[in-house]
Amino acid sequence: MPLGRFAVASLVVSALYLPLMLFIAVFFGDTLDDRVGSWTWPFLLCVVVAIGFVRRQVFNFQEEAKPADGKKTSHVARRKVRTMAPGDRIPFGLFYLPLIANWIGLASRYRSLTLPTLANPCHPIGGTWGESKSGYLLDVAMNERQWIADFVMVTRSAGPRTLFGDLKRVRQSLFAAGLAFPLIAKPDVRRGRTCKIDDAPALREYLRHFPAGEKLILQRFVPYSGEAAALYARLPGVRSGRVLSLSFRAGSHWCDASRHVTPEFEARLDAIACSMREFHYGRFQLRFASIDELMRGEIFSVVEINGIRSGTNRDYDPALPLAEVYRRLADQQRIMFLIGEKNRARGFAPVGCADVLKSLIRQSQLGRRYPASA
Repeated sequence: MPLGRFAVASLVVSALYLPLMLFIAVFFGDTLDDRVGSWTWPFLLCVVVAIGFVRRQVFNFQEEAKPADGKKTSHVARRKVRTMAPGDRIPFGLFYLPLIANWIGLASRYRSLTLPTLANPCHPIGGTWGESKSGYLLDVAMNERQWIADFVMVTRSAGPRTLFGDLKRVRQSLFAAGLAFPLIAKPDVRRGRTCKIDDAPALREYLRHFPAGEKLILQRFVPYSGEAAALYARLPGVRSGRVLSLSFRAGSHWCDASRHVTPEFEARLDAIACSMREFHYGRFQLRFASIDELMRGEIFSVVEINGIRSGTNRDYDPALPLAEVYRRLADQQRIMFLIGEKNRARGFAPVGCADVLKSLIRQSQLGRRYPASA
């Protein structure tokens, strides 16, 4: 990174970070001093140690991979870097700093830092971290299950020499579900890490490297070329929800496709969401045959459903101005807090910060053990 850009980024981060940390220290320090007394300093020391551990486990930056042959990056690759979206040039921590500040502001207004975990109260932590993909898919009622890509869920056995027993059990489950190769394999917990399985030897190798005691999903391969992500929200007590955004995948980027949201498509997605237990906010990952059929709410398959974490990720259209990206993400946070507040009024209680932290650490540890995507 050029020295000038590094200096500007450091100054901006310091200007935002220091006042924010000072506010948090004063606000929570006064509260702890009133309620905890002499135990305040040992408690804060534990918090600092925990933050350092989480940062090392989760937010560690990795160096860019070098070509295997040791050659320099080509001119074409360098030109692609120069044409990246402005937001892609912002470091991970700096990009989310305004959103963290907005989250803290909403938490102060609604008197709860974890209130959005009530957006989907029937699922642990609302889908923040450590969410179960199969849990959402199995929650879809039978009358709407035709829109879900068929799958089976398998738990990898613990102990030595269990591979062939697991492989036999998996093939029996696939036969009972009417599934055949090719398949899509992915962990039940954590985003990404999908792998296409073309035959039995590939399945055996995937199971060989999958961590013992953890669950995986084997899903029917959907041959449709189109890939979409639809962000959905519905206020508790309201009969129908709406699609907040629709994006199409083009290469490694997501392109805004909100203009293709039609009443027919929205009604189809709303019917699926309303058939689930207390599902009010999340993202549907879809495979579709053509845009026209998708707009009519026809010929598509839901391959994954995610909870509230999907509403604040960094996947956005590179053509959007950075200010518009922040506006949309901040609005999504506002909606999550609003849904959580309404569910809290109905008697649900948000999970504690400690449970959210445990889920984050567990997901980070599992992510290093799962087989690589392919």
